[in-house]
Amino acid sequence: MHDDKNVPDNRDRPDDPYAPDDPDAPTTRTVATTRTSLTTRMDTITWTRATT
Repeated sequence: MHDDKNVPDNRDRPDDPYAPDDPDAPTTRTVATTRTSLTTRMDTITWTRATT
């Protein structure tokens, strides 16, 4: 979760191959994105949550 700051919760993203408690998950992950607008990124995450 995020603390009401502009930080997206990446655990809710369907393109994240690992669940937060997955024992096989690597300790670090690189998430590449072409989005540059924080507003667009947050809108996309909100839309993704709403459709699942």
